Amino acid sequence: MFVVLIFSYLLLSIVLADEKSYDRRYDYFEVDYFVNNHRTACEKCTPLQKKFTKKAFDAFKTSLPESHAELKRKYDPRNMYYDTFETAIAI
Repeated sequence: MFVVLIFSYLLLSIVLADEKSYDRRYDYFEVDYFVNNHRTACEKCTPLQKKFTKKAFDAFKTSLPESHAELKRKYDPRNMYYDTFETAIAI
């Protein structure tokens, strides 16, 4: 019985130790592909993806307006795509 208790404790500590970081599923997500892809304005996004994206962009604009403006200048210096993208993700 003592061995089962020790084994259970070790298993529990391994599981809890693993939860200290986020899921590694998106560690190799190719964000540059989407950032540099000016051909689409989320045209294949599902409504849920649009909702998530809008919420993330709105939070970024509100919380970090200087960084948001800097990234907008960097990736859309002629302001050709951003407004279309914001319209596309508006639900």
